[in-house]
Amino acid sequence: MKRGKQIHGHSILSQQGVNLVATVVSDMGFMWTPTTGTSDAGIDGFIEIRQQDTGEATNLIVQVQSKATGHEWENETPAGFYFRCDERDLNYWLQGNAPVILVVSRPSSKEAYWVSVKDYFADLDRLKTKKVWFDKKHNGFTRACHSTLANLAKPKDSGLYLAPRPIEERLRINLLPIAHYGQDLYVAQTNYREREEVLAKLREAEVKGAYEWFLKEGRMFSFYDLHKKPWSELCEVGTVEKFDTDDWALSRDHVRRNDFVKLLNGSLRSFLGAKGIWFHLPKNSYGYFFYAPSRDPTVSDENPSASSNERSSPKELPRKIIPWKYQKESERTVFRAYYGKKDPTRIVYYRHLGFEPKFLRFGTTWFLEVTPTYHFTSDGYKVSNYAESYLAGIKRIEKHSAVHADIRFWGYVLTDRGLFTRGVEFLRISDPMTFQADFGIPEIDWLNRADEEEKERLQEGDESQIPLFE
Repeated sequence: MKRGKQIHGHSILSQQGVNLVATVVSDMGFMWTPTTGTSDAGIDGFIEIRQQDTGEATNLIVQVQSKATGHEWENETPAGFYFRCDERDLNYWLQGNAPVILVVSRPSSKEAYWVSVKDYFADLDRLKTKKVWFDKKHNGFTRACHSTLANLAKPKDSGLYLAPRPIEERLRINLLPIAHYGQDLYVAQTNYREREEVLAKLREAEVKGAYEWFLKEGRMFSFYDLHKKPWSELCEVGTVEKFDTDDWALSRDHVRRNDFVKLLNGSLRSFLGAKGIWFHLPKNSYGYFFYAPSRDPTVSDENPSASSNERSSPKELPRKIIPWKYQKESERTVFRAYYGKKDPTRIVYYRHLGFEPKFLRFGTTWFLEVTPTYHFTSDGYKVSNYAESYLAGIKRIEKHSAVHADIRFWGYVLTDRGLFTRGVEFLRISDPMTFQADFGIPEIDWLNRADEEEKERLQEGDESQIPLFE
């Protein structure tokens, strides 16, 4: 039987404590205003001081934090007890210039005790301990406290500053842990020296998208078992050796680590290739992945650049839209044409969504660093002559939320494995790393600091639905 929504006991106890405070405040003749559930962050409510004789509200307030228990307090005796404050709560209470009182209670026995937090912790020795000693005789929170609370409230001419409500943020970074890589590494002598020669032989054997190998010093290194076809036809089987991959992955030898990274790069290329994501390696620069253009039957998948040279002018290709899921089902345009402002019928360039990969090791764990970028082509295949200029232009526009949206999207793509994932899985990637921060920035502040172009981008498409922080 499916269980209904539950309300935990500590929530009931907490509310009983607040109710007890509200009752005592009402007995004093003051006004009690509780905070809402969404805004409660170290303060449970406000006491507004009211003139006893006229009933006039003074607009002077005292902030209240309620802490209730159903058990004994620390070191409790008939005379008193200790209460240990949470450091984050304490830091918050001491901000601003509005008075804050801490009320601890045991609702079952109708007991409540209080202290003025800022007055009590003005003593640095007390502040170091983060503990409050409650004297049961002198610290009782009862109707008799009304004069003391009225004196505690700040006078009007001193002004009032309420510290901003603490914001907890779950931050997401662009590091994705490697959950699995090939556990066996095979090495064998080979007569092949050029990569293209091996690729040609693999095409003859009708093997596509297999990049988990490399050639070095007359040998082939691979995650594939080189005893088996077609690999056995590409190397000398009698020389095949098998190693534990961790001997390389966790080695202090930078040469071995670099060779291991080559296999990771090949594994990533195979995995993404099956998703229609190609790899581009510019001259004198690191490579990056980008979404292939929408399919054009006149272009070969194996050698798209050769076919593109036969084109006399750019041909319009349809947008490429990828479904994905963040908080709800959504879509992302990963390839589209952009037209000239002076001539709206002329295709200026095609833009492909992409990312720069980098494998990093921290301790004994490997990560994939994802840096979002774009690839620009003149016809969907040939790199645009102005690609660097276009990339610099969009980087000036895209900042906070846009980059976060890209990282979220690539995290989804890199961790998503459908029913038709091609080939042997030598690489599995986990969700981007997150961590909890005890501070944050209201998202409206980011928007207020954005220029007009960025505001437009933040407010359009699926990017506007993705918070900068979670």
